[in-house]
Amino acid sequence: MRLLSLSASFCLLLLLTSCTDKQPDGPPPDSTSDDAGIISSSDDAGMVVKTCASCGANQVCVDGACVGIPSSCPCPKETYCDLATTSCKVGCTSDSECSTSRICDTSKRTCFVGCRTDSACGGGQICDKLSCRTGCRSDATCGSGNICNMANNTCVAGCRKDPDCGGGGKICDTVTNTCQSGCRKDSDCTTAGQICDTTVNMCRTGCRTTATCAKEQVCDSATKKCVAGCDGDARCNTGRICESSMCTDGCRSDATCALNTYCDEAGTKKCMPGCDRDPSRCAIGEACVGYVDGSSKCQSNCYGWTCNGMGWECFKQGSDSAGARCRQTCFSDTDCTTAGHRCTWFTKSTSSPSSYRTQYCAQPCTVAGCATCIDPYAMYGTTTCSATTKACQFPAGGVGYQTSPSYGL
Repeated sequence: MRLLSLSASFCLLLLLTSCTDKQPDGPPPDSTSDDAGIISSSDDAGMVVKTCASCGANQVCVDGACVGIPSSCPCPKETYCDLATTSCKVGCTSDSECSTSRICDTSKRTCFVGCRTDSACGGGQICDKLSCRTGCRSDATCGSGNICNMANNTCVAGCRKDPDCGGGGKICDTVTNTCQSGCRKDSDCTTAGQICDTTVNMCRTGCRTTATCAKEQVCDSATKKCVAGCDGDARCNTGRICESSMCTDGCRSDATCALNTYCDEAGTKKCMPGCDRDPSRCAIGEACVGYVDGSSKCQSNCYGWTCNGMGWECFKQGSDSAGARCRQTCFSDTDCTTAGHRCTWFTKSTSSPSSYRTQYCAQPCTVAGCATCIDPYAMYGTTTCSATTKACQFPAGGVGYQTSPSYGL
């Protein structure tokens, strides 16, 4: 009779506790059940909590399994030892007597789903008011681009330092803890010609040194901007020089002037028409001819002045300076660089056979102009212009050179 009474009391207790505190009558939503009647489910915080589909009258649910309650101590989980009767009773006196993910309400001596420390919860969770929930205690537990809001211990988008923003023209505003467009140093600016204005931490067009400015500009040290100006000729475009810190058309030497012009270095510092009596300022085959008024210009009529170009000479017949022209010396027609010219004999002296003539490039003679073909020996008569070869030739039966000099060609 006493056993029946204890059994009835125990069953009543089981009905009130349903094996564990707050156990559902059936499987909870989004749960799965195996053949043994064990149910696995997840709470709102993502914690896996195993419960039982149903247990016997003298059983408790321990981690998803129904365990029988022995009549004497020691006792299984979800029960404690009643020292007065040395028997096991459903409930608890400490957390160690509860199943996994459950703790003990010692005032009620009942186990319930809960926690005491963050380590009892899963990843990305904290223990808050005896329950696990999604949250954080430090920035390290939040993903990239997020920080821990210590006011409510939740991860939010934000930053603590510039590297948290991942670069790309973003810096961390440590007041609002948000990533903003901006810079800390010039290298943060990715657009050419920009610098970092550290007063506002923004990129803007500007410079630190003149070397970063375009031609004919210098860096204003006060405004850190490129402005018109120069600090040397190298900062100016071709054909211009730096005068009074500004680029202007001009020259320093003949080398920067075009042919047929020279640099008035001591005066205007401009490229002036003429050659300043320097044949190198003329084209190949021209002489820099000086005049009594002090001027000079390039021309092929050389009047005895030096002709520009290796192998070019100012040739004149006798004292005929007015008829002197720049001519290219040659040994064969292939030496002549002027189109239509051929290698022709010219008379220089009749005093001796070794010095009376030389060869120059000239236009070939014409039949109509054969009177210009002169016998250098003055003993065979006037030579003729070959209609076939266009070369001056001796009369038939003549001796000596095959071609005689051509004048005025």
